[in-house]
Amino acid sequence: MRKRYDKEFKAKLAIEALRGEKTIQEIAIAYGVHPNLVTSWKKQLLDGADELFEKAGKDKDGEAAERKQNVLYKQIG
Repeated sequence: MRKRYDKEFKAKLAIEALRGEKTIQEIAIAYGVHPNLVTSWKKQLLDGADELFEKAGKDKDGEAAERKQNVLYKQIG
């Protein structure tokens, strides 16, 4: 049977691997997972980091556009 890990656990290990305070091997042993998983989660975190900031920027732009639209609708009547 395959073990499933929740996203919080994966993120925790990936961030710990990014910090570089411990080796991937040490992290894997400490949490009882295969080192390849830690490496994979670290890579996924690095690959997805740009999307995180992209979404944050779009949300702010979307909110600003919505506020401007509301002001214009109020002016129209």
